[in-house]
Parts: sequence; C-alpha cells; structure tokens
Amino acid sequence: MSKNTITTVADFVSRVAEIKKEQLGLGNKSDLLFRGQPCDKPLLPKLGRISLKGKLPKVEKLLLSKFDRASLPFREFEPKNNWDLLALAQHHGLPTRLLDWTSSSLAALWFAVRNPAEKKDDCKTLENGVVWVLCAVVDDFRLNTKHSGPFDNKSRTRIFRPKAISSRIVAQSGVFTVHRLARPLLSVPKL
Repeated sequence: MSKNTITTVADFVSRVAEIKKEQLGLGNKSDLLFRGQPCDKPLLPKLGRISLKGKLPKVEKLLLSKFDRASLPFREFEPKNNWDLLALAQHHGLPTRLLDWTSSSLAALWFAVRNPAEKKDDCKTLENGVVWVLCAVVDDFRLNTKHSGPFDNKSRTRIFRPKAISSRIVAQSGVFTVHRLARPLLSVPKL
C-alpha cells in the first residue's frame, strides 16, 4: 500500500493512470475502484462503526425489514431481491454491511474534498481528504447474485455491482464491498 499526497486534479488523474498502468503490467485487467473520504479512517461499513445491542446479522435483517416497509417514497424502481433492497437502503443511510465505492476516480475525489478539511483527533491540525484505490481482481467480485443473498457472505469481503435501481447509484457509478459480519468486522483486503 502506498500513500501519495496530491495537490492538483491533474496530479490526481495522472496518479490514477499510473496505478491502472501498473495493474495492467501485473496482468490485472479488472476495474479500479475508488472511495473518497473527508479524512483517513478505517474502511468499515456503517454497521461495523456503530455500537448495537444484539447480533449484527439479526439487527441488520431487522433494519432492512423496517426499511422495506417504510421505503416506498424513496423507490424509483421496485427492488427484486435483498441485493437490490440492501443497495437502496445503503444509499439512503441505513447502517448495512455494504461500503460505498465508485468506479469513477473523480466522483471519489469529490467525496474526499467536498467539505473543508476536518480537524484531527488532536484538534490542532487539519486532516486532508483521502481517496482509497482498490485494485481488485476478478475473484474479488460477487458475480452470482441469483443464487446467494447478501446475508450469505461468511467467508471474505467481496465486491458487488448493483443494478441500476437508483439514479444516485448510477450517477455515482456506485459499487459496494460486501463485508461479512463478525466481531471484529473485517476490513477490505488488498489495499
């Protein structure tokens, strides 16, 4: 994992192109994925960052069930399965096992710098935004969603490309990592 301090959009675009070229040189033709954050914090889905009483999978299913009942006003399209519903819930702020990524480096950059820099824990210095780059391989993607649900992930973090069930997901070129729920929650591999 390398860190680069970038000060211009041109430098950012150039660095992304370098990373893609490096990956192609290694034989990896998969898309790069990006996550922009206002500060450098662990890559954990919202459900892994909050304190809950009860077992995480059970709490997640209860939250999703409640969202399903109350979300009709938010739906542009009818979710066909739990994958669709979970993606929609994630984009409306429900704590889930999904972590937002994008296939657009510039969308990630926007999420990293859209607000002024945040103060670090020491409250004296400002922390710059960060863009994570995930150099995934084909095996990291969950390709078959017809025969498995999002709650079946018991092995490792996978990548899920949702259907176009929301204009926000489409506009942001949204992709998700699907984390297994265990304490401690696993973070994203291969960064």
